[in-house]
Amino acid sequence: MQLYVFACDNWRNIKIGFEKCLWAVSKLDDQTNSGRWTKAQKMPSYSRGLLYCSATQSFVMPFITRTYPEYEVVSNVWPEDWMFPFEIIPLGSPSLLINLGAAKREWPILQTHSNPTHCLTGMNGRTVFVPNEVQVEDWHLILRHLAENPEDRFPPPQPIIELDERQRAILRPKGLWPLKLKFTASGWKGIQAEEPVLEGYKS
Repeated sequence: MQLYVFACDNWRNIKIGFEKCLWAVSKLDDQTNSGRWTKAQKMPSYSRGLLYCSATQSFVMPFITRTYPEYEVVSNVWPEDWMFPFEIIPLGSPSLLINLGAAKREWPILQTHSNPTHCLTGMNGRTVFVPNEVQVEDWHLILRHLAENPEDRFPPPQPIIELDERQRAILRPKGLWPLKLKFTASGWKGIQAEEPVLEGYKS
């Protein structure tokens, strides 16, 4: 399975994300933001995530993503401007944390690296939105340490449908995006529907 790890400078911002059920990444230079957006578009809804607080060197708040990242700047949630927000379902409170030393003793996924910032992709901030391949047992162990309820009964990550330019031109109404997609007998179609369907996003 895939696990997305996001680093954060301080516990305050993690607490805000918990209260708002929202996460995002810091706004940087245009080139870095562009690279991050390319990776962000590959993170599906119902992905599994985990936060790392660099100030306390602790892991905290495993979560499930509810939505795809959006191409926008968030300026009214955290003290700083953040980008590419996505809704989350926190599985644990920010008050539940495990420091890096204890995690390296308890979690097999951390026992093969000597450099803390290379333990998991995403911990150093330069590889944000790049998933780690872990075992289901690793995820369950993380939940036992950090989640209010160690059982994960959420759906698996929803597949992202890759559309070519011809399909995008057909489905994109008047240049608007995102649009809702639903699989029909004749293929994927843009629809207006009340039921949950797969959502695309800006290219």
